[in-house]
Amino acid sequence: MERNRFYPDATFVPLRPDPLTPYSLGEPQRPPERLGTAAWIKYFDRHWQQEGLTQSWYALKTQSSKRVGFILSQQMELLKDPADKAALLDWTQKTKRDLEGFKLEFLSNEVVYPRKYFRDPNDRTRLVDPFYGSKDIEELVSEEERKGSVKRSVSRAKKFLLSAPDRSMAVITSPLGPTGFKTDDGLAIDYPDSYFFIMQGEGQEVMNYTLKTNFKLPQCREAIEKLTGQKLTFNSSVQDYVEAIATFKPGEKNIYSVQDIVSTLRNVQPQHAFVDEQNSLITTWDMVARAIDQKEELYNFEEKTVRAIADFVIFAKEGNHTKEELQKAIAATILRMSDLFFRPDEQKVMQPSIWYELCSNPLSFGKVLEKAAERRGCSGGGDSVAVSSLVTRAGSLGEDQYGARAFNCPECGKMNLRPQGELLSACQHCGSKAVAC
Repeated sequence: MERNRFYPDATFVPLRPDPLTPYSLGEPQRPPERLGTAAWIKYFDRHWQQEGLTQSWYALKTQSSKRVGFILSQQMELLKDPADKAALLDWTQKTKRDLEGFKLEFLSNEVVYPRKYFRDPNDRTRLVDPFYGSKDIEELVSEEERKGSVKRSVSRAKKFLLSAPDRSMAVITSPLGPTGFKTDDGLAIDYPDSYFFIMQGEGQEVMNYTLKTNFKLPQCREAIEKLTGQKLTFNSSVQDYVEAIATFKPGEKNIYSVQDIVSTLRNVQPQHAFVDEQNSLITTWDMVARAIDQKEELYNFEEKTVRAIADFVIFAKEGNHTKEELQKAIAATILRMSDLFFRPDEQKVMQPSIWYELCSNPLSFGKVLEKAAERRGCSGGGDSVAVSSLVTRAGSLGEDQYGARAFNCPECGKMNLRPQGELLSACQHCGSKAVAC
């Protein structure tokens, strides 16, 4: 018997196939988790039909022609040549981040999504995302999104934060409605929920908290008026909402922190921040406040989904894979994570001294995919899926030939961002030589 790390006084009884289930009567046995991504690709290639998937299972398109909230075609376009080792490593890191984002946005019930940007040490006019080739934040926003209004507002927010005092903030409103994007099948995408992008700068970093709400347009207009003093009319376009950004230096309008912005939004709709119509889960404003305090702790994902993403990274970094094989690796990872979220609740039950995983038929992956396709993220779900320009993940900056690129100064404790392939001679904040290699 194994010991359960969450319930140290309990005994763990592993899940074993029930001899009476169809899986013991000739149906394929799913590969053990320890065998990794390659084994799952082989399994889906051979047994897609038994699992209720299409033959092109790696398109993540259901039998009813729905897709999950991860646009595979765009992801694969990021990788021009899988034989280019540097490009492959960069793409793998980006895809790892986006898989984490998919889990957080589409498979969890979180409504706060943190993301971190850094001042470019070589160009003080740039605010970069090291996970995307150190591209400036403006370069990461599509011109197609809401007729360029998102890109324009991001540009204004960036310029303000790069020149304003520490702990200054900018707030961008993104209301529900048309996005300007289309799915792989050419269907127009609407955002079903309203988002607030709350950005705060401090030192070399700008932290962005994306907050999902179920505000309708009247609530969005009221929030904008409270934050900016600007009154939008009922027939204002979504672009007008996006471009009505709010900026605050510390203390202006009694705004000092991200929590003060949350309090302003709370006054617009005191009852709750968000209600998930799929499962009736209510997110209170107190829950939002606690999530913001957690910051990057939101990335402490459940152990098995972390393992699935890690398996993808190992597979991708092996090299010698075609683009189709790498797409299959992404699809297999999403199917594995989705299976963990939609596994029937009756498979796990806690007894006073024993943690049982009951022997019941698992959902087919076809059914799992259908459930995952119904999950709504920042741009909906079902037939309308994409990931908003600003809603991606923060996390480790990765490494280069010299090791970790982000580290804290042992003298002042502040974060340093080392340029790719270069060393630092002194701390970027206090000038200490203690960081020199």
